[in-house]
Amino acid sequence: MSKQNGESFLNRLLRVPFLLSAIRITCFVILIVMVYFSYNYHGINGVPSADPLMYTNLATFLFWVLWMMAVVLSVLFFGRMWCTICPLGWLNGILSMNFFKKDYPKFLKNNFLLIIFTFLVLFGSVHYKVHRFPDLTAKLILIFIAVVLLLGVVFKKRVFCRYLCPIGGMLGLYSKIGPVELFVKDRAVCEKCAGKQCINGEEKWYKLSLKKMVFMYAKQKDGCPVELIPNDLADKSACDLCMNCFEVCPHKNLNLRYRANLNDLKVTTPNVGHAIFAVVLMGLISFNLFKVFPKLKNALLGPAEYMLTYVLNVSGPAAELLAAIYSSVLLPLGFVTVISFITLILARAKVTGIGDDLGDELRAVKKIGATPNKVSFASVFTAVSYALIPIMLSAHVILSVVKLNTKLGYFEYIFSDPTGVKSYLSINVFKTLVQPGIIMPLGQLKWLLTAIIIAGLVLSVFAAKKITDSVTKSGERIGNGGLAVIIAAIATLAALYGSTVYNWLFIMGR
Repeated sequence: MSKQNGESFLNRLLRVPFLLSAIRITCFVILIVMVYFSYNYHGINGVPSADPLMYTNLATFLFWVLWMMAVVLSVLFFGRMWCTICPLGWLNGILSMNFFKKDYPKFLKNNFLLIIFTFLVLFGSVHYKVHRFPDLTAKLILIFIAVVLLLGVVFKKRVFCRYLCPIGGMLGLYSKIGPVELFVKDRAVCEKCAGKQCINGEEKWYKLSLKKMVFMYAKQKDGCPVELIPNDLADKSACDLCMNCFEVCPHKNLNLRYRANLNDLKVTTPNVGHAIFAVVLMGLISFNLFKVFPKLKNALLGPAEYMLTYVLNVSGPAAELLAAIYSSVLLPLGFVTVISFITLILARAKVTGIGDDLGDELRAVKKIGATPNKVSFASVFTAVSYALIPIMLSAHVILSVVKLNTKLGYFEYIFSDPTGVKSYLSINVFKTLVQPGIIMPLGQLKWLLTAIIIAGLVLSVFAAKKITDSVTKSGERIGNGGLAVIIAAIATLAALYGSTVYNWLFIMGR
């Protein structure tokens, strides 16, 4: 990035007054417009298709195709900067400064509500086929707005962003390897700062003048909504990049920058709740990808389906819910737990010496565990989960690339006909519009997806090495003892993703 006066173009752009507020307001207006053009539209009378407006309606296209897919790809270039312009986070922040400002209950300050809420939202969206129908998509948007309004009115700070937002939770994980981070330019300046506006916020006065008329008004700017201190921020991925501290800092001592390291993957403090969320997200993404490889999906779901059908005799929505819990929660948690236990055993084992002959080697093997490294299971479980983030992201990127490749062609129709009715009829009934096709041919796409998996595999291996070498605040270190096991887990996931892409595009796509 080009720099001027010590600041990059991006930082100078973000300091333009009211720019971020204008972008957030625009995003919120778009959200309301999406609801307006979709709330009363479910299908088309006389059209046999069950979901004709799935890709031609403004809301279903913008929400499920463009935004949901593009926000994943944006992580590769901008980290979690979507949170910077998110209209719901902005709304939550405004409300939290002006109403009851109650403390969030301590017993809820973990990731388990986030896990439950994310699972229910995704399961409900799939079960009720929300992504296929504009009216259901509009209701989902309104539910999110209602939750934000309720939490913003009752609690202080951005409770929704911190404890409930599925996208924020996902971006929090991916930003551990994202390229953008907030940093302090001069730590000494922060230490000498008396006002601590980055934490406490401030009341800023603005002046508007029109010839002889002058208007003065005050605007309260909040400090960090997730209660972080920029000068002491060890894990930059904990910052949701709301830019409050960036805007209120009187010394302009905070900037954004690109980075090229994986330091945020280091396990400084075990966080089981965060790790479990990562594992559940991995399960949700993986089984969404495995849908295109029925043999693999059936092999993994076989035990659950047998149990539900022949032992428990459960069917219908209950069976679908239990199967989703098994595939997205229990199976990935079981996989990571087994890997973590094996890693824990090897991490605690310490060989005191290796002799020159076989007898000495055997005696040394017996000494394994005699002087154990007191690494905890929580640290190992967190480490394994974090090491899988890059390969998990590669699967998510694959889903996003494929979706955008096949459906982005509808983009030219959604603004001329926001409801999608005329566009669908013109494309599929009257044939006056061309059916949108794919952007990248399958022959090129399959190699791109293969490269994405390989990149995720390599990055995960580097992440595993950095994680196992890192030392927690309590002095725990996994070391090389468990590294091979974690790499085996990474390779297993890469093989599953690779076989899916191979069967999908190299075999079926011929």
